[in-house]
Amino acid sequence: MVRGSCKRVTHHILDHGYYLVDVDGKPTTWGVWAPEKLNDDPKWWHERGLGSVEILSHLKVASRLVGEERYDRAYRDLIHKHHYALNALEAKISGGVTHDNQLLFLAYYPLLQLERDPGLRALYAASLKRTWDFERIEGSPFWNFIYGASTGEPCDVETGVEALREIPLDFILWKKHNSHRADLKYDAALEREGIKRLARPLPWTERIIHKWDKSPFVLDSGNDLTEGDQTVWLLPYWMGRYHRLID
Repeated sequence: MVRGSCKRVTHHILDHGYYLVDVDGKPTTWGVWAPEKLNDDPKWWHERGLGSVEILSHLKVASRLVGEERYDRAYRDLIHKHHYALNALEAKISGGVTHDNQLLFLAYYPLLQLERDPGLRALYAASLKRTWDFERIEGSPFWNFIYGASTGEPCDVETGVEALREIPLDFILWKKHNSHRADLKYDAALEREGIKRLARPLPWTERIIHKWDKSPFVLDSGNDLTEGDQTVWLLPYWMGRYHRLID
């Protein structure tokens, strides 16, 4: 079932020129990986690196699961004719939206698990390192364990373990109000640009449960009525266990 689903989706993307096309015959808003958009359209420059990492990852996974030569040809074509592996080097956009971080990390992981070419691995690992350096301050066990599992480099395991210990396992989105506090420290460089953001996220015991595509710097949130997504904890925990980063 997984192989069949992967084959249908990947064939659809390739048959439509690297677009995810909806039932109305038009591409979805963000399902765009075509070279004429990512490389040649100035309006799409901010998606260039992310889109390149995504489609290379998708093709690598499809090649492994389905095994068709078509995927390998497309993968090589995007790298050699359209320099998608080089595009990946600056995939992370400073100040970009937070959900792009999750899209990137989830694309890096299978790409680096499956790629064996030393040159390509070096490019992808450098891109991942650059992205992780941007996001390291968040102390996310998910980001940390993906980085460690993909590169074999030190990945702030202790910080990840601390987060797993702190995340409340009732997963209720209790109301949290922190913006009135006088003890909080804010990022001085961002403040000079008129942006007020914490210097580092609050401990999990002082913020609400949030998915990994949300900002960890939110001060006030929650409603006492909603249950959070348990995969916030389960996914990094079992990834850490699987890759022997944690016991």
